[in-house]
Order: sequence, then C-alpha cells, then structure tokens
Amino acid sequence: MDSTPSLVIIEDHEPDFILYSHVIKDAGKKLELIWISNGQEAVDFFQDAVRTQQAMPSLILLDLNLPSYSGHELLRFFKKDPGLQGIPIVILSSSGLGGEESQVLSQGAEAFIQKPLELDKLSEELNRVIDHWIPN
Repeated sequence: MDSTPSLVIIEDHEPDFILYSHVIKDAGKKLELIWISNGQEAVDFFQDAVRTQQAMPSLILLDLNLPSYSGHELLRFFKKDPGLQGIPIVILSSSGLGGEESQVLSQGAEAFIQKPLELDKLSEELNRVIDHWIPN
C-alpha cells in the first residue's frame, strides 16, 4: 500500500459496497478502498497481511451479517490478534436488535452505524467516522 490511507469495507452485499464507495468519493475522501465480501476472505486477507508485514488499513467498516464468519466472529478475531487489534473497527448493521450496539462496543468496536435508509444520513454517518479515524 502507498501513503494513501486505506479503508477496508467488509460487506457481502455488493450494492451496499458500491453505495459506500460513491458516498466516500462524493465527499472528496482520498482513500484506497478495499472490498472484502465474506468472513473467510477477511481472515485470509488479514492473516496474510500480518504474516508479510504489510501496512494495515486505517479503518475497517464491518458488516455483521456475513457468510463464512459473522461480523461478531471477525470482531473477536481482530481484537484478539496483536497485529490487528490496533485497527479501528466501525460496525455497520441493518439489524434492529436492541442490544447489538452495546454488545459490539463492549467487544471492542469503536463505533456502530445502524444502516439508515436515507442517503443523507448514511453520508453523514460515514463521513463522521472517517473524519474521526482518518483525519486529513
């Protein structure tokens, strides 16, 4: 990776990834976006990055509902590995379960974004967390 900060988006639903990409680019963010579409791919990607001592991303956006490994399992994986635990993780979830936000925050996630239906709200939330964790 070059000096451009990178953002890994772990999201199995391609239209959501495309939407996030457009929101980020429309806000003028200069980021390398990396899309990972399932839990196993995420584990493989990050284990390889640690093994080969690659630069880590500046931020991970993590969907909770993924094939292979759930977002909850990946969050535990990231927070348990000394080479990964320093990467900020923001959870994206469409679930309306009441205790989910407090659960992932107690497991080490830095923030929780309830996937909103309105584009303006999504843009506001994504830009808020990116600006906080990847300052210009």
